[in-house]
Amino acid sequence: MFLFPAQGGVDAFLKQAKTAGVEQIVVLSSLAAAMEYERDKTSVSALHHLAIEKAVMASGIPYTFLRPGSFANNLLFWAYSIQTGATVYEPYANSVQAPIHEADIAAVAVVALTQDGHQGKTYPLTGPQALTRLEQLNCIGTAIGKQLHFQEIPVDAFQKEMEKYMPLPVIKMLLDYWSDTVTVPDVVLPTVEQLTSHKARTLAQWAKDHASDFSPFV
Repeated sequence: MFLFPAQGGVDAFLKQAKTAGVEQIVVLSSLAAAMEYERDKTSVSALHHLAIEKAVMASGIPYTFLRPGSFANNLLFWAYSIQTGATVYEPYANSVQAPIHEADIAAVAVVALTQDGHQGKTYPLTGPQALTRLEQLNCIGTAIGKQLHFQEIPVDAFQKEMEKYMPLPVIKMLLDYWSDTVTVPDVVLPTVEQLTSHKARTLAQWAKDHASDFSPFV
């Protein structure tokens, strides 16, 4: 079974899964659940996913935890700005992440579900390149054939605008992450290739795969 609990607890679900005889659960968690950095101690994502992991372990059902870092799909947040203009307005243009293609997460999940030897394992996952947010934007621009611009704005201005769309703890989590990874970039991990025997997909490939998501309105 593949499990991604977006919100809320899973105790009732796990009880039913155990009663039904589920033999293995592959959990989509988060790299933040490793609690490697100080920011993770207050990260809503880290705390949520760590609680899910603990509940799954307590259930007694064999498990595998997948802990991706930054999802390339998070860049879809830029889609409207790119579709309607050519400039993204955010802080921390030089923050460095290693975005992972969702297809690589899926490929690892398939391996964990269909091959032996993965029960009780925790797999941290990243993309194959550490790129600044400006470089990430340029990958999208290349894929859609459009010159894009990253206009840095003050953190306070970004927070004020984002409060219209998302809870303050989520905004704080993003800002803490971006701020930290200016000076301590995301580490690129080889886990995807080790488990799937194919190289992890680049962000350039992801941008090509999602070019239509960023294409201007017609």
